[in-house]
Amino acid sequence: MGCVSSHNTRMIPEVGPITAVSFIAEIVDIGRFEEAKKLVAFVGLDSRVHQSGTSVHGKGYISKRGSEGKLYRVALVATMNKMTHVIHSVWTNNKPFEDQRIKPKEDKCPL
Repeated sequence: MGCVSSHNTRMIPEVGPITAVSFIAEIVDIGRFEEAKKLVAFVGLDSRVHQSGTSVHGKGYISKRGSEGKLYRVALVATMNKMTHVIHSVWTNNKPFEDQRIKPKEDKCPL
C-alpha cells in the first residue's frame, strides 16, 4: 500500500496520535490483511471457536454475564474491535474517516 501517513487514521474520533502511530508501526503493511476480520484476529480481538467432540456450534461470542468489571471489559473489547474495522477501512481506502450517521440535511425547498 506504499508509504502511509497517520493523518487519515488520526482523523478518526478517539484515535490520537500515539494510537495512530503505534498501530501503523505494528502493522506496517495493511495489504497483508485483505479483510478487517483478519486484522482483528492479528490484533487479538477475535472470538474463539468453542467445540466439543463432534458438535460444532460456530464462533464463540463475548458473554455479557458476570460482574460489572467484566461487563466493562466486554464493552471495551467490542469497541476496540469496531475501531480496528474502522482503521482498516480508512487505511486501505486511503480516505479520511466519514461518520455515516451524520448526514447533511437535505434542502426541502425546491428552489
